[in-house]
Amino acid sequence: MNLSNNLHLLPKNILLEAVSRVREFLLRELRLILHPQKIRLQSADRGFAFLGAYIYPGRVLAGRRVVRNFKACLYSPHADSERQGFRVQSYLGLMRHFGG
Repeated sequence: MNLSNNLHLLPKNILLEAVSRVREFLLRELRLILHPQKIRLQSADRGFAFLGAYIYPGRVLAGRRVVRNFKACLYSPHADSERQGFRVQSYLGLMRHFGG
């Protein structure tokens, strides 16, 4: 994993060993199997998607689906104006957690 200034957080071999140990724990203790194609080690400056957001060093951006749904909320308002107000306020509260 690298930051944009090429600072290595952890060497790749240590990360691969950690993934292996987590995989073994999940199988042994919880009977869960990690999907082999859904684990990706990459440079931190590329960011990653997590819970409706894209996380980058120094910033968090709203995910495409969150933005699309917010636009749909604005362009196709609910017939009940009070309910529409609640919808908009809910999205605005969520958007406060993101920055550019």
